[in-house]
Parts: sequence; structure tokens; C-alpha cells
Amino acid sequence: LVDSAHASISISLFIILLLLATATIAVATLMDTQHRRSHLLILGALALGISMTLALVAAFDYPYRGFIRIDETPIRTFISSHVEQ
Repeated sequence: LVDSAHASISISLFIILLLLATATIAVATLMDTQHRRSHLLILGALALGISMTLALVAAFDYPYRGFIRIDETPIRTFISSHVEQ
């Protein structure tokens, strides 16, 4: 069960997320603020948050092999205890 995990996030969902991220950055870029430095800070924070969200979605696509790993010991213990019965 654990070893059979494969890509579960469809490419269309990832493309939709990427398009939404691009649209959000475009709208934020078109906003006009009085202070250029604060505008760039807000835009940078927004871009960082969106890129981290996309990276998180990509990392959770492979929960047992990605850079954010989920411990598989509880699942293996559960499976082995139910197979023995």
C-alpha cells in the first residue's frame, strides 16, 4: 500500500494553481500604492507565499519520497498487524 503510492495531483490542477498564482501576482503588480518600497515588499511577500504553496502542493504529491516526508512506520505497522490476523 505504501509502496504503491504514486502521483495523485493531476497536471490540470497544478496548471490551475499556477494560473491563479500568475493572476494574483499580476493584479498585485497593477495595484498602485503611494510608497514604492512597501509595494515591492507586499509583492515579494505575496510571491513568496504563492511559491511556497505551489512547492507544498508538489511535495505532498509524493508523501513518502519528497522533501517533506511522512513517516510510514504507523501505516506499515497497521498493515502488518492486520495481515497476520
